[in-house]
Amino acid sequence: MVNLERVGPVGPDPDPEWPEPVNPRLPLPAVYGKKSDTENTLLPDDEFEAARLLLKIDASLQENDVLTFYWDDTHLDTLDYSLATDDIGEDMEFEVPWAAIAARGNDIVPVHYKVRRPGNPNVVWSDTVDVDVTAIGIHPEQPKFLGGNTSEPVGWLTCDALYDDGDPDNPLDPAIRVQVPDLAQYGLKVGDKVTLKWTAVQGLEGETPVAGVDLDETIDLTATNINGFVWRVQPYAKHILPIFNPPIHDGRGRVHYEFELAGRTYESDIEEEVVAMHDAEGSCPLRSRP
Repeated sequence: MVNLERVGPVGPDPDPEWPEPVNPRLPLPAVYGKKSDTENTLLPDDEFEAARLLLKIDASLQENDVLTFYWDDTHLDTLDYSLATDDIGEDMEFEVPWAAIAARGNDIVPVHYKVRRPGNPNVVWSDTVDVDVTAIGIHPEQPKFLGGNTSEPVGWLTCDALYDDGDPDNPLDPAIRVQVPDLAQYGLKVGDKVTLKWTAVQGLEGETPVAGVDLDETIDLTATNINGFVWRVQPYAKHILPIFNPPIHDGRGRVHYEFELAGRTYESDIEEEVVAMHDAEGSCPLRSRP
C-alpha cells in the first residue's frame, strides 16, 4: 500500500523535493506582539501577553484539514484548528499563550505549522519563521531587612535591629542591615554592579518623605559578594535618626536594588518595614563601640 497524495500547494511534476515533509509553498505564519505589533518580534512591552499568530489559509487546503502549530518543538495544542469551507483562502488569527512563550524563554524561536488531512497519512509542514523573543524580563527577588522584631509588633525595626548580636564586635554597627540575595542567578557576573537604594517616609501611613535620609550606593560585585551579601544603611545619624524627629517618631523604611544586564535595567520590588528607633525616653540609646 503506497499513498503519494500531497497536501497543500504543489510544484513541478515530478517534484524533486517530494517526499520531504516540508512543503515550502505553504504560506508562512507571522507572529506579532500584542503591544509592540512588530512582525516576528516580541519585545519587553509584550511581557505577560499572548502573541498574535497570523496565517493566510492556502487556497489548495480543504474543509476538515487540521492545522497544528509549534513554538519551536512545543505543540500549541490550544491552537489546533479544523478548517471550515469559509476559511479557505482567508486570513486567520490565532493566539499563542504567554505560558508557552515564557517556557521557551528569550531566544530566536522557530515557529511552523502542520496540516493533516483526514484519511491521508502524509502530514505536511510549513517552513519555519524565526521569532526574536526578548519579552521575558527578570524579576529580582526582594531584599530583606534583618533584625526585625520577632514578637509583637513582628518585623518592626527597633533599636535592637541596629546591632548584629551574632557579631557583637562588628565596628560597622549601628546600622539597618539588608540581606541582598544571590545575584548570580540573574546572570550577573563578577565585575558587574548593583545599586542599593534606601528611603523613608513619615508615620505608619501617608507618603511624606523623611528629608535627608536617602541613600544610594553602587557596589561592585566580586567573588565574595555576588552570591549574596549584607548591605548596611549608615551612618545612623544621617540615614536613620531623622526618622525619629518630632512630632512623629515612627516611619517606614524602604529598600530595593537595581542592576543593568544586556542594556536593560532591572529593579527588585521594594521591601518596606516600620522603623521605630526609640524607647520610652527618646531615640535609641547607642552602644559604645569596641
